[in-house]
Amino acid sequence: MEYTLKIGNSIGLWIACLPLLAIIIAQAALIYQRAKKASALVGITPEKASGAFRAGMVAAFGPSFGSVISIISMSAIMGAPVTWSRTSIIAAASTELRASQYTAEAAGVVLGGEGFTVQIFCACLFVMALNGCGWLLFCLLFTDKMTLITNKVSKGSTVMMSIIATAAVLGTIMYMSSGYVKTAVTGGGAANMAAWLFAAIGGFAFSKAAKKAPKLKQWSFGLSMLVGMIGGLACQYLSA
Repeated sequence: MEYTLKIGNSIGLWIACLPLLAIIIAQAALIYQRAKKASALVGITPEKASGAFRAGMVAAFGPSFGSVISIISMSAIMGAPVTWSRTSIIAAASTELRASQYTAEAAGVVLGGEGFTVQIFCACLFVMALNGCGWLLFCLLFTDKMTLITNKVSKGSTVMMSIIATAAVLGTIMYMSSGYVKTAVTGGGAANMAAWLFAAIGGFAFSKAAKKAPKLKQWSFGLSMLVGMIGGLACQYLSA
C-alpha cells in the first residue's frame, strides 16, 4: 500500500491530472463570464447579479464541509492528484470512494489495506472514470433540452415555474435529509435530527427576518445550514 500511495502522489500523476484541473478552472471562468453577459440581456442589474453570486457562495459552504472530509479520506488512499481531478469533475468524493471500494472488494482486498497493489489502484481509476461517464453523457445530450421541458411543463407561466422550482428544491432537501432523519427514528441519530430541526427553524427565522432586512435573504440558506451544524454538534456534545 505504501508503494501504491507513493505512485498516487507522484509528480507524474500530478502532471497527468493538471490539464484536467486547468480545463475545469477555464470552464468555471467561461460560465461566469457568460452568466454575467446573460444577466445584462435579461435585465438583471449588476447589484442583483452580485447578490445572487454571494448567496450561491454562502450556500455552497455547508455542503462543501462534508466533501472536504471525504476529500481528505480519499487523498489518504488514492493520493492527492487523483482526488482533486476526480472531485473537480464529479464533485462527490464519497461517490468516488464507493466506486474504489467496490473495485477493491471485487479484487478481494480492502481499499487502502494490505494487498492494495498498483494494478488494483489503476482498476479503481478506470471504474471511477466509467462511473462518471453516464452523468457527463447525460449533461452533454440533454442539458440544452431542459429549457424545452420546463417550458412545456410550466406552459410559459412564470408563476408555475417558480412553484415547480420551489417544489424541486424542497423535494431535493427532503430526499437528501431523509436518511439522516431515519437514523434518529431507528436510534443513535439524535444529533442528526437536531441538526435537521435547527436548520429548519433557522431557515424559517431568517426568512421572516429577511422581510425587514432584504439583504439577509441572500444569506439565509447558508446561515440556516450553519445553525443546523451548530445545533447538531451541540446535541452530540451534550449526549456524549
